[in-house]
Amino acid sequence: MGVISLLVAVIGAVACHVALAYGAAADLPWLPIVAAGFEAAMVGGIADWFAVTALFRHPLGIPIPHTALIVERRDKL
Repeated sequence: MGVISLLVAVIGAVACHVALAYGAAADLPWLPIVAAGFEAAMVGGIADWFAVTALFRHPLGIPIPHTALIVERRDKL
């Protein structure tokens, strides 16, 4: 479900930016606001993915400090 939401945010942001740059909808006053909403959804989705991933493993395989806490401290928890 999260992947679908992130995909919708990415597609929406790209569509809004294409419409703003090349489409006839470039003069719509509300379109930049919608584009900003899609961008915010993308940033939030990526941040949520990173936070949840960081609890269980090292994101992207990079051993960032304070990640993979649940795996490393399983006995303590």
